[in-house]
Amino acid sequence: MAGDAGQSLSAAVPAAPDALTARRRWLIAFVGLLLLFISSGVGFYGFSAFVKPLAAEFGWGRGEISLAITVQFLTTAAVGPVIGRLVDRYGPRRPMLMGLFLYGLTLLGLSRMSTRWHLLAGFVSLGLGSGLFGTVPVQSAVAAAFGARRGRAVGLVTTGISLGGVLMTPVAVLLIDSLGWRLALVALGLGILVLMPPVVAAAIRLPGRRLTDRPGGSSPSFGAIVRQPVFWALGAAIFAGSLGSLATLFHLVSFFTDRGIDPLTASVLLSLTTAFGILAKVIFGFLCDLISARRVMVLTFSLQVAGLCGYLLLPPGVAPYAATAVVFGLGMGANSAVHPMLASQTFGLGTFGTVFGALVAFFQVASALGPAMAGLAFDLTGSYSAAFLTFLGGLVVGLICLGVSGRLLASAGRS
Repeated sequence: MAGDAGQSLSAAVPAAPDALTARRRWLIAFVGLLLLFISSGVGFYGFSAFVKPLAAEFGWGRGEISLAITVQFLTTAAVGPVIGRLVDRYGPRRPMLMGLFLYGLTLLGLSRMSTRWHLLAGFVSLGLGSGLFGTVPVQSAVAAAFGARRGRAVGLVTTGISLGGVLMTPVAVLLIDSLGWRLALVALGLGILVLMPPVVAAAIRLPGRRLTDRPGGSSPSFGAIVRQPVFWALGAAIFAGSLGSLATLFHLVSFFTDRGIDPLTASVLLSLTTAFGILAKVIFGFLCDLISARRVMVLTFSLQVAGLCGYLLLPPGVAPYAATAVVFGLGMGANSAVHPMLASQTFGLGTFGTVFGALVAFFQVASALGPAMAGLAFDLTGSYSAAFLTFLGGLVVGLICLGVSGRLLASAGRS
């Protein structure tokens, strides 16, 4: 590994298991893409299409309904390390199947909801279900299948997150317009229950040996890893640098229309951001095979800083906002591809699921808090400037924490 990847606390990641053919490895990657497509496309992006129908039927405020998304993110964050431990012990296949059944059944249950607590309880269940079949088990499966130079595969798999945003919202709208919101949830739930478990059961078959990158099969325990200052430095970097990623995306159309851009053009600019977010996953996932993921994060944080500065300082207009959307999309979109590479390059694969689940929790909490912070800032000031400045500050803190982690890694390499 080039750059400072050699200063990681573990040796190089093992080569891809010989027992898997290239075709089988890429099949695992494709199924992982589908699972991330579902977890993001149904539970986050697609849910936006249900906000107005729920508000119209029950008289709930949009803030009350949107709280369900925050509850889902916080639930996934809370269970991440536990799910990671399950994956480390039993492999990713069993948790994935459990999560898919829970997710599909929860959507069927939500189709019968009539009170706010039904909604919130349902999204707790969705958060647990998506945790069981989503990011942590998917990336653990990719790690087991591809081994050392898997950045390209990680980048491809994580495009499922952005593709969920591009495709699932219009699908949800069509289902609601054709069937009503209750039957739309039934259709989504049944589709997941019928189609995905057989696919996962057939495709996610991995060698039985435990993942490790240490001679003799020994790896540091999760307890030993969380006692290392570098773990907390990287967790703080992920949290601080991610506060504004999803929040900016969530409020971007409102920001553009507040600045005089018409709604259709604003939606196109949002799509441009998402499109370059997809490209970023592939580019920066591959780059993590060439230099350390920590250095790649420095680059992606810097791109987000440039993007937020563009939104704050450039005069309103389609051309400047389009250029800024490209820059911000490239920086923001790389998060989900870089984080798993950061975890494995720094701490190895022996307890990858548990460690990655813990690091993802920092991202999930930031993603839960950021949109609410931006909305509150707008309600208090009538502008998104205060929120964007806060997110800029978070990115600067994140860059500082990445610098601290580099010093800690260098120190560990000399000790």
